[in-house]
Amino acid sequence: MNVIKSLGSNIKKVKYILLELKFIHFYKNYSQKKIEEYLLKNKFILIKNFKHPMMHYQDSLYINKKIL
Repeated sequence: MNVIKSLGSNIKKVKYILLELKFIHFYKNYSQKKIEEYLLKNKFILIKNFKHPMMHYQDSLYINKKIL
């Protein structure tokens, strides 16, 4: 979340964001829900989730609506 927020208004220039989302408590103050809400608020939509078998995470690909 800190990395995404550090973009500030430059997030509007980003075309794609690929996130590795953990299903276990690994990071301090980590909230998948807050990350997704922030991306939606900034005009990103989820394109695809890539679930990894036998792993505790997934990759999620978001695209900036301006590209569509």
